[in-house]
Amino acid sequence: MQIDAPLPDVLSADRLREILHRHWPFPADATRVEPVPGAHRHAVLFLTHPDRSGVLRIAPPDGAGLLYYEVNAFSREPQILQRVAEDSGLPVPAVWTHDDTREILPREFLILERLPGTPPALSTGSPPETADDLLRELGRHVRALHTITGPQFGLHGPGSPMEPERHWFPAFETMTGHLLDDAGSCGAITAEDAVRLGRLLYRLRSVFPPLRSASLCHRGLAWHRLLVDGGRITGILGWERAVWGDPEIEFAALDVAGMARPAFWEGYGATRPADRPAKIRRKLYILFDLVDRVAAGRRRGADPEAEKTARQAALQLAAELERE
Repeated sequence: MQIDAPLPDVLSADRLREILHRHWPFPADATRVEPVPGAHRHAVLFLTHPDRSGVLRIAPPDGAGLLYYEVNAFSREPQILQRVAEDSGLPVPAVWTHDDTREILPREFLILERLPGTPPALSTGSPPETADDLLRELGRHVRALHTITGPQFGLHGPGSPMEPERHWFPAFETMTGHLLDDAGSCGAITAEDAVRLGRLLYRLRSVFPPLRSASLCHRGLAWHRLLVDGGRITGILGWERAVWGDPEIEFAALDVAGMARPAFWEGYGATRPADRPAKIRRKLYILFDLVDRVAAGRRRGADPEAEKTARQAALQLAAELERE
């Protein structure tokens, strides 16, 4: 077994060998293991054999200061990926193993297919057509994703932090309640601001339409969650924030990521709703996306300046919405 870098603390060589013995169809001694740096609290290792490439992902430890939707995300993700693959054909990894027994490790882990490609290196010097071609393709994928619908809204699946709802607003209100609790408990926002934002959402509840069905939304699309090879998108990763709800929440996340550009809409093949309720919902979704970023930054010890900037932007947007 060739190990190319130090293993994460949770994983000894003996434990790794036992994982491969139980869940990997090739000899451990013929497998190259490459720990991947930079993952947020969960561990990621590439597994490479001449006949197969996989990814071992190990969940964060219990009590690691996770946000509400990150709790038990490893239990929900296999169902989401299977549904996406079967019903939309999007390039998502197959899940080969989900081990939640904690017999080998004190945490859940997954072994997934390793898709080809790398995140696109789009810098200010990149040709605009490169990004536009990818955004058109992404738009087509997102349109296909949103055709996956169901009768219940919110987060659901094994270990969900909430009960699914029959209507979108109560589901979103529950989700934001959990988020505001998370943000307040770690000091990312004040208790007064948490109450203020909750009341603001309730006051604007009339802008939420009575949707007939819930669309499956990724809710976290960004360049670093895409894999690209040969100028095509070969993988869409990072499904822990996936939610059944209003497609506008997807578009708002793309706004925050700077990806809701004309080329995306060309690929999506539909016009973005521009009525007043849709515009207000968009601002609400962006507001709580910013709160999410502030809370995640505080809990992960990220850049304090970035956290401060996101907090200021959130409160400024809240003040704007209070005038609606």
